[in-house]
Order: sequence, then C-alpha cells, then structure tokens
Amino acid sequence: MASPMVETNTFPNVTCSVTGLALRQLEEWKDVAMGPSFSSGFKIIGTKTLVIEGRGFANFSAEVASVEYGINIVKTYMNSPPECLIIQDWKDFKNASWRARNYFMKNIVNDAALAGIIFCNATPRQEMSVLLAKKMKILNTDIRICNTYTEAALMAARFEQLGQLPEVRDSLLQKLRSWGKYRRDRAFNQPILDLLEYLNSIDWTSRKPRPSSYRIESNHPLLPIFDALTLIKSQLDKTTVERDQFMKSLLEQQEMLEEELENRTQKIREGEQYFSRILEYSPVSIVLLDKALNISYINQMVEDSFEYDRNDLKGVGVLETLFCHLDVAAEASLRSQLETLLPPPAEPGCYGPVEIQIPAKDGTIHFTETTFTSIEEGYLVTIVDVSLRKKAEEKLYSLSVTDSMTGFYNRRHYQDCMEKEFLRAERYGHPLTLIVFDVDFFKRINDQYGHPAGDAVLRHLAALSRDCFRTTDLQFRIGGEEFAILLPESSEDLGWVAAERFRRSVEVNSTPYEDILIPHTISLGIATTGDKTERVEDFIKRTDIALYQAKHLGRNRTETAFS
Repeated sequence: MASPMVETNTFPNVTCSVTGLALRQLEEWKDVAMGPSFSSGFKIIGTKTLVIEGRGFANFSAEVASVEYGINIVKTYMNSPPECLIIQDWKDFKNASWRARNYFMKNIVNDAALAGIIFCNATPRQEMSVLLAKKMKILNTDIRICNTYTEAALMAARFEQLGQLPEVRDSLLQKLRSWGKYRRDRAFNQPILDLLEYLNSIDWTSRKPRPSSYRIESNHPLLPIFDALTLIKSQLDKTTVERDQFMKSLLEQQEMLEEELENRTQKIREGEQYFSRILEYSPVSIVLLDKALNISYINQMVEDSFEYDRNDLKGVGVLETLFCHLDVAAEASLRSQLETLLPPPAEPGCYGPVEIQIPAKDGTIHFTETTFTSIEEGYLVTIVDVSLRKKAEEKLYSLSVTDSMTGFYNRRHYQDCMEKEFLRAERYGHPLTLIVFDVDFFKRINDQYGHPAGDAVLRHLAALSRDCFRTTDLQFRIGGEEFAILLPESSEDLGWVAAERFRRSVEVNSTPYEDILIPHTISLGIATTGDKTERVEDFIKRTDIALYQAKHLGRNRTETAFS
C-alpha cells in the first residue's frame, strides 16, 4: 500500500546547523508525510503498523486537526485499526497542553486495539517510567523503546511477520547503567542504581525480599520511595485480587441470573404455547378484536363452524363479515348496540351473552349466543352456536301450541293470540274479524263411519280451510269439532265473503275415506270489532252467539253477530 503524502519537504523548520543525530533522524523520516499545520505526521508500515511523529502538540486545535488527519489515513488506507504504533519524538509529548495530550491518547492510543507501542527518541525519564510500569506489571500493552526510527521500523516489520513485538535483552538495570555513561554525576546515578537493585530484589509474587536480596541502609535518601513503591505494589496486587474475586463473583451471579432468566423465559414461552393451544382448540368459537372491532385472530372452531379462512378475516371489520346480516335492520340494530353497550377496551367488563345470527360462508344462518369481554388489546369474543338448541326449542314450542291432528294452533295458543290481536286492533284502530265454526252432525259421522272417519273429516276440513283463507289469518282448533279463525285487519264484509267461500267449499268437497265419500257441512258465526268499550271476552261471546244462531236456523249457514 502506498504511503499517503501531503508534501515532500517533511521538516521545513530544520536548518543546516542541526547535529549529526538530527540529520540521521531527518533522513529516516524523509518518507513520513507531514502536514504544514499539523502537530503530528503519519505513515503506514505493512498492514498493521501506524507511524506517528510528534511536534510537541503546540495547541489543542492543531492536535485535533492532526489526529483527525491520522484517523482519516487509517480509515482510507488500512482495512482495520492499527495493531501497533511507532511514536517518534515522544520526548516532545510533555510539551503538549493537557487537553491535547488527552485528545491524542483517547483517539490514537486508547481507541485502538493495540498489541504493542514502539517509542522512538524518548527522554530517559519517559523510558524509565515505561520500564518501571512494565516491571510492576501495570501495563497490559507490549511496549518497546528504540533509539532510532530504523530500529523501530525493523521491529515493526518483525511484528508484521510474528504478530508480536520481538523481545529486548537489555534489562531495566542495564538500561539505567547505560544512561549513567552519559552522566558522570554519582549523586544522580547511585540512587537510581539503588532503586533498581531494590526492585530486582523483591519477589513480587509474595511481596517479600529474596534471601540474597540487596539491603538498603536505613539512612538511604530513597528509602521512603522504596517503601512507597512496595506499598503501592502491594495495594495494587491486593486490589487486583479483590477485583478478580469480585469479577468472578459478578460473573457467577450473572450466569445464575442468565440461567434464571432463561428458565423463566422458557416457562413463559411454554405457558404462552399452552394457552395458545387452549384458544386454538377450544370447543367454543373465539375471536379477538382490536379496539376498532377489526378481527385479529380466530380459532379453529370458527373456521370449522362458519367455513371461513382466518387469512380472509384477519384485519377485516367483524360487522362486515361474521356479524353481517341479510336483514339490514338487524345489522343496524346490532351495530348500534355494540357501539353503545360495549365496555371501553382495557376496562373490566363484558357485554352479553346476546343472541346474534351469524351467516356461514355458504349463507347458512347460525343462531349464536355471543359475549364480548374487554381486554387490553380490544375485545375477546366467545361465540356459542345454539342453532340445534334453537331448532329444538322451536320444535317444542310448535308442539306445545299446535294440534297434532289438524296442524292448526291449539286452544291455549288461541287464547294468547286472541288477546294480542284484540289489543293491537284496539290500539291502531284496525278491524279484527273472528270466525267460529263447527261440523254439523259430527256425532252422527262418528257413529255411522267410526272415529277414524271422523278424524279424516277434521283433517280434510283443515286442508280446505288453508286453501280458502290467507296465510296471515290465524287458524285454531278450539274443541273436538269446533274451530276458530282470526282475520287481522279484515272488515265484517271481507270476513263474510271468506266464511261463505269456505262454507261452500266444505259443502261440495266430501271427505274421501277408504272406498266412500263422506258428505258434511259446517255452521259459522262471525263477529268484528268496533266498540272500543268492548272486552275480549264479550267479543268472543258475540261470535259464539252468532254460531248458535246459525245452528238454530238450520245449519250449513253463516251468521253475523251484532254488537
């Protein structure tokens, strides 16, 4: 990868009066790009190493611009953040402002997953600080210190090959002794040598001096420093142990909590699946509605009972599908009831059960008892199909009000209908006509032909009556051979015409029985409402009087009762 270059004159501020060491450093750095306004320059070695050359970080704004320039180089020319840094002229780092140093450390050093750092041209104090920190195992990042950039570049090349920095043979004591060659002042060298001897004499695992350890005189000027270093190291080790124990305990608690969370989550999941199966396979049809009464879920029973596909119903309004009626008035009534009587969603309450006729997909109407229960998401609707029960009830009711021989209503139903129709006619001012008739000489028919023949006559008269009267007219068998017919909204004249039509039909249509025809006639009495002060009992009595009069006048005739 080619190195990014911004200008060819890498050190514009260097003059010809520089020392030999400076010229050598300049030669090594001629390929390192330096921006004229930046306080640091950057270069890439291989694929893992970033070279940083510092100029003292004169001010914070210059350092921000420099660091951002370096980050841009990394993003542009490196596939991943650098693993190793070479920092040249590290000695100038101390001249930077506090903000600039922090910014540099945060964005270049700490944010990179560094395996190693190589310092070039560092001060003795900086080197000693790094080596002491390594000796006391405070630093986790592998650090090397080189005198020249060439040495640092070779070390970086080894890092590219091995994935780690090569080991350095010089010990901390040797390093300090090498510094002493440049300082002839014993007052400077001896305390440092004593400090290194003392540090090397300590068994840092047990934090106790070794048997053949170096002894320091009690009046040694650096004794307080030795004691302080020992105490710091001891506290650091203790803190590290406590931290490790705490982290271990924390990890164990975290594992326990995660296991408990997983167990509870599994139980919740199993509970959800359990209740989901209950909903799905419930013998009752269940529908979930949102707050706008749109269908969000139906169970299997809804599909089986009403032959709808759940995908066709999901998201559709329940009033437009399940509760849609052929009767527009009934649908409007149901819509009004739901809008006014349903409890608000998420508030405790229910509406029902109410009888609702639900059409299946093929148009078959199902009679149901439906209950709406409010839940947080909307409504839970339970639908119980009572069609079979409804048919059974209707059959039982029909049997209870119907004469089994003729199919006419019986006397008990005659009394109920008589009162209702009489009150309705009185309320709305419409005429109501009552016809009462019986078979002439019916006892003679039974005596001559037998009771089965008499039953055949009654069934035959019932059939003729159905042909002669309207479907809206109500027909009753109120005695053995006595019948009554209610004609709502019919005047006396219309009643007379219908009665005479029926009388003539009975007279000319004998009853076929076995191989004979049985002739017969009937007598009829008619009464029509008109007097608002009349009671229903009086109205019936007038009709009976008219019937008696028809019989008294010779039978086979129709007589009208006067109010």
